[in-house]
Amino acid sequence: MFVTFTKDICDQSVQLTWNGCINMPHAVGSYKVMVSINGGPYTYYGSNSSGDTTYNVTNLIPQSTYCFLIVATNGTGQITAESNRFCYTVPIPSQPKFNYLRDASVMVPNNTVKLTAFVDVTAHARSYHFYRASTPTETPVHFATVNTPAGANISVIDNDVNASLGSYYYSMFVVDSCGAERTVSNTDRTIWLQATTNDPTTTNILTWNDYSRFLGGVSSYNIWRAIDGVWQNGPLANIPYTSAGTNTYSDNVSAFYSTAGRFEYYVQALEGGSDPYGFADTANSNIAEALQNATLFIPNAFKPSGIDRIFKPLGTFVDVNDYHFDIFDRWGEQVFTTTDKNAGWDGTRKGNKCEVGAYVYLISFKTSYGEFVDRKGTVTLLR
Repeated sequence: MFVTFTKDICDQSVQLTWNGCINMPHAVGSYKVMVSINGGPYTYYGSNSSGDTTYNVTNLIPQSTYCFLIVATNGTGQITAESNRFCYTVPIPSQPKFNYLRDASVMVPNNTVKLTAFVDVTAHARSYHFYRASTPTETPVHFATVNTPAGANISVIDNDVNASLGSYYYSMFVVDSCGAERTVSNTDRTIWLQATTNDPTTTNILTWNDYSRFLGGVSSYNIWRAIDGVWQNGPLANIPYTSAGTNTYSDNVSAFYSTAGRFEYYVQALEGGSDPYGFADTANSNIAEALQNATLFIPNAFKPSGIDRIFKPLGTFVDVNDYHFDIFDRWGEQVFTTTDKNAGWDGTRKGNKCEVGAYVYLISFKTSYGEFVDRKGTVTLLR
């Protein structure tokens, strides 16, 4: 008898085939399959009837060596004959030397997440599976597959998240040529930034979790700020990395009383210089908004010939784009109107002095929350 075999790397199995034993006294009664694993003794694995000369051996252990032998036994069980022996070491598809999830960065301004990975293109990878979880203990869910890329860097965008509501944890598996997930990457966690106003002071408090998944470590954080929807040209501040887990920054915005009081921020983690692959990556947080409350002080009298010569409301964090200020006399006729927050009434109408007495003012403005406020009252004109 001479045994040959067909291997299936993906199923980790072999099919043994041999020619039937002939001219055995009392004919062949059965064939026994004997196996030795990693140099151990031959033991019984299974058997076939005399007419069956094919046998499937399954559930082989990768990187183990199996040696096979077929033993034919005649009908009386008194005569045996052995086949040739052969050995087979179970391979596994070529595994990657590295599988690095470089960064998980929130996309500004839509709060989705972009992942960038660096992979070993010499490995026999069929594709890459990306997983997401909302907590460290949650079972990750598969949300994206990327086929084998042409280069070593791949990226994917997770559109099914809102990174302004919390952090997300990401990992990536290499799928080998057999379709099995073999190698898992490091786990990345996005930066979740929260911003609050510290009333009654005019400060905004920023809080965010550490980003610590760069192979080169985190060197520091840049803080970026927008005022009334306009992002500043450079970072507001650079904060050293302390590995504290949670970071806090206080931004005093008292110098911006004349704005509408809408402040937006995001934090950017900067990678240190010890990345073994030479990367210097960044990872952004979500955008967090801090809205300062509008205030408006309105005098109840003014004297054009005195110290307070102009009647003008004094406001902080009042939107200049939706501001209306009107003055009416006792008969309901308009004597003054403006949409300029810095303009005031000098007690005249069309260049002529108005009479001493009470006048009605009506002020309408929009707050940083987008709410419209109407203030109505009277002011006394003195001479």
